[in-house]
Amino acid sequence: MQSSSSGICAATKRQQQLSWDHVNKVITYLVEKEGISGDRFIFSSGQEGGDCNTVDLRAAAPGEDGPNTVAPPHPNLRKK
Repeated sequence: MQSSSSGICAATKRQQQLSWDHVNKVITYLVEKEGISGDRFIFSSGQEGGDCNTVDLRAAAPGEDGPNTVAPPHPNLRKK
C-alpha cells in the first residue's frame, strides 16, 4: 500500500519551494531513518491553500498512484 505525502501551499515561488522541501524532508527521513521503502510514497506538493509548514500523510486511495520523487519546482531559489 502506498501513502500520499502532500505539502499544501502554492501562492508564491518561495512557498512552492518550501512546500516541496518539507515533503521531500519527510519522505527522506522516513526512508533513511525508519527504513520504509521509498516506493511506498506518492510525492505531491504545491497544492492550493493551506499552510506551507504542514505535510499531510495519508493512505493512498484504491488505484491512486504517482511518483515518489519529483524535481524541485524552483531549485535555484534562495531561501530567505
